[in-house]
Amino acid sequence: MSASELMLARLQRPESRFRMEVALRYSSPRINARKLSLSYQQIFSGCSSLIKSAPDPVQAVLNLRDFHERNILRIIDLYKNRGDAIECGQQMADLRKVIAIQTFCLATAEHEGNYCLALGGSVAKGDHTFLTDIDTVVIAAREEDREAALKVQNLMSRILRSIHIEGDDVMPWYFSGLPIESLEIKFPSVKAEGMTDSFLRSKWLSDGSFYRFLIDIQIADTKGNVKAADYAKKLNGYRGRAVYAQPEAMLELCEESFLKTLSVLDGIQELRMKKERTSEQEKKVIHDIKNEDLRPFYYALYAARAQHKITLSSPWDILSQMQAIGIISSDEALSASKALNFFLEIRHLIGFVLPEAKDSKHMDKARIKNISSHLKISERELIKMIEISGRTLREISKNIFSRLKGRKSSDVASINASIGPNDAGVL
Repeated sequence: MSASELMLARLQRPESRFRMEVALRYSSPRINARKLSLSYQQIFSGCSSLIKSAPDPVQAVLNLRDFHERNILRIIDLYKNRGDAIECGQQMADLRKVIAIQTFCLATAEHEGNYCLALGGSVAKGDHTFLTDIDTVVIAAREEDREAALKVQNLMSRILRSIHIEGDDVMPWYFSGLPIESLEIKFPSVKAEGMTDSFLRSKWLSDGSFYRFLIDIQIADTKGNVKAADYAKKLNGYRGRAVYAQPEAMLELCEESFLKTLSVLDGIQELRMKKERTSEQEKKVIHDIKNEDLRPFYYALYAARAQHKITLSSPWDILSQMQAIGIISSDEALSASKALNFFLEIRHLIGFVLPEAKDSKHMDKARIKNISSHLKISERELIKMIEISGRTLREISKNIFSRLKGRKSSDVASINASIGPNDAGVL
């Protein structure tokens, strides 16, 4: 086999081989990593050196994949050693941030222009899991840079897939490589009470995920002559006008999404309770941790962040801030934190234990059986814990929405002044 054929074979190595290695690593009692916890800068420096040492782009991609896989195994050892789901999620988020930035650098090599890479979602929140995709968007500095930005976005997606990482397609579709000024025209700040046209209101509601993503997004890297600080300044200005200056609109947007989700969940529960359902239907009706438990709760957090200008991204930090402001009690903050930790632990286990799993959010009978075994509890007990934790987050979410609607704008301004500025910019 020639060197080029060997390189191609390595590049096309099936993901299943590494997934089996992950499961074996988790089940092994040994800790093989020399250093378990690394800082973001340590991860970045190690990855950057490896990419720079590559003689060609193909080898650079192979180095990137190998670096990613070695660090996944290190994080597994860290989790086995400490059992800290939050620490594991943050380490995973830091690793994926670095991978995204290095992928951006590789993708920009042949595309001249001025544009930036921005990151959001779970890598910004610090609750990232092994099977979770990366939310990346490439934003042009000007309209004439848009074509290059779109090409980089597409190439990034291809590179990530080649190293067995999924890139989210939803946000790139929303952003479309547009400069920030064009994004503001496409997604303007809207006052909820002025939304009387049914079509425009429907579009506004469907664009809710964009506005929520906008709260978390941060500039990670740039290409060209425009500085990261310049992009961040424009982005913060747009975020302020579209989100923080319109907290009532964001509250209504998030609450309506929350209520729609509850309505869907009621229908799912009704289907699950029917005795006449077939075995095939039963296989399809599974529990979705992300959409049934986490996403409804995050709707409430986003509403609170918009009203109180909370730019912290970690849900645990947000809970602490909300407690300090008085939106939730100390008991609610503790209960919500425990529920989030529990669901994050399950999502880690799905990725580490089940080599055939395609995501870390769905729970069916097979997964419940495997995860309960690893947690050393009964299947019934695991199901009960999932139900209680989900119900806890939904009840606290209802309380948050109720309290936010009960607060006057003057009260909010007074509280915000007492806690001081809390700005977000460049990663």
